[in-house]
Amino acid sequence: MKIHHTPIGVPEFEPHPLRDRLDPSLLGRFDFSATGDMPRMLWKYARRREISEADYGGRLSVTFPCFHRCPLDIHVQLRGYEGFAEDTACRSAELHAVLEHLVDERLRFAREHQRFLGEASLPATTFVADDWVNVPFISPALFRDFVMPLRRRIRAEEGPPRGFHTCGNMEPVAMDLVSVFPEIRMLEVSPGNDAAALDALLPARVGFVASVVNTVTLGGSGAEQASKLLPILDAARRRTVHLVAQAIERIPATYEETFARLNGFLGLARMVLHA
Repeated sequence: MKIHHTPIGVPEFEPHPLRDRLDPSLLGRFDFSATGDMPRMLWKYARRREISEADYGGRLSVTFPCFHRCPLDIHVQLRGYEGFAEDTACRSAELHAVLEHLVDERLRFAREHQRFLGEASLPATTFVADDWVNVPFISPALFRDFVMPLRRRIRAEEGPPRGFHTCGNMEPVAMDLVSVFPEIRMLEVSPGNDAAALDALLPARVGFVASVVNTVTLGGSGAEQASKLLPILDAARRRTVHLVAQAIERIPATYEETFARLNGFLGLARMVLHA
């Protein structure tokens, strides 16, 4: 999939040939040094390390990105959601083949990453991100049929995930997720989920990184903000909880107002969570 960037850095994606036809042979294999944005990424990494050495005596740590995205996420990006939904009903064998291929390539990236950095082995743990684990866009039955086998492979080949991210609603499959990743200790709870419902479902050993959406942190009333914080406070009585105040999108007219509103939310959060 070819990606272009606007002058201010917004990525624009060209359609992939897979969108028109589910054919695993259309995927090919990536080249770590030449595919997509890799040349730019490798140059930036080298340049930042030079700056760290020259200006900070090497004390500024520069890390190289890891491959966190999951095959389902990538498949829907390449194929389109409608194509994916049709594939599950009409072309399940080909869909399984494409998803397995993407697991292969994720692992190959991890090994290329290891070789590039000169590390002795893969990291002891990995991380998994998949925004299409989002009920009802994917049903629990589809999750168990198409996604859980991929999760098992990732855990077996890359190591146990230290965390999982989805922007979507994972409540109906949360126990399945924890069963396939039993070592997970921190789960990102996005605004698309009910923190109280997940708190009732999941064992206390699983901590939450609980987010409050930017429309609430920057635009909500005090009462609305408190209503989002109280379930997080309740969950914190039983498990480790971190709060994320989302604020990346521009909602107020100025940066000054954005920071003023965010600081107001943070002040309220301290009052509620320390009560």
